[in-house]
Amino acid sequence: MQFTIDTSVFISALSETEEAHEVSRAFFQALVGKPVIVILPTLIYPEISGAVSRLSQNPAFAIDSLCALDLLPNLNIIPLDQHLAQEAAIVAGEGGRKGSDAVFVAVAERFDSVLVTLDRQQRLRSPEAVRALTPEDALSEVARLR
Repeated sequence: MQFTIDTSVFISALSETEEAHEVSRAFFQALVGKPVIVILPTLIYPEISGAVSRLSQNPAFAIDSLCALDLLPNLNIIPLDQHLAQEAAIVAGEGGRKGSDAVFVAVAERFDSVLVTLDRQQRLRSPEAVRALTPEDALSEVARLR
């Protein structure tokens, strides 16, 4: 099973004050030892560090938070090159979504991976070809894997 995980899930897992903190952490913990591949755009790095810095007001912690990516099993980082940017532009234009959200959707669409996000609009506006789940629903699916 392949997952593309939106920044919202990472931030929720890293911040104890976030509403979905526990389920987001549980989802990441459940990935360890399972036959999964995580596919993320290079955009994930500034997305995580920027959001953590804004929330924590601690730039050092923001940079350190990127270490969470190293814990993901079978992590594949996809460069945001011209082709992916064009795919994301189409996704953004067709769905009226923010550019960064469109990049994650485009990655999920390109690699036929499940998009995991806390963003309700992102789940509802995803193209038919993209299966979008909450961390809670994704956790249930991961739990069934052997």
